[in-house]
Amino acid sequence: PVILVGALSDTVTDKLLQDFPDKFVRCAPEIMHCPQAAMEKGLADNLFVDYRKKGAYFECTSVAAVKDACDKVSGFVSLFLLLF
Repeated sequence: PVILVGALSDTVTDKLLQDFPDKFVRCAPEIMHCPQAAMEKGLADNLFVDYRKKGAYFECTSVAAVKDACDKVSGFVSLFLLLF
């Protein structure tokens, strides 16, 4: 998998998806309503790859979502994950 994180990740994501739609896929974030301590524990326990706070909830990318995306796109050369 290819994982992009940072300020320009949206721009890079859009360009890769536009230029190579057969090689990259976006992993959608999950919405979590929980305390930040639970998110930190999830990171420590390898349940989440990344997360960010959005108002009263968190958007996170789970390890399970990454595995599902890998399984669904097994014919692809690469997997692209949009993280925050």
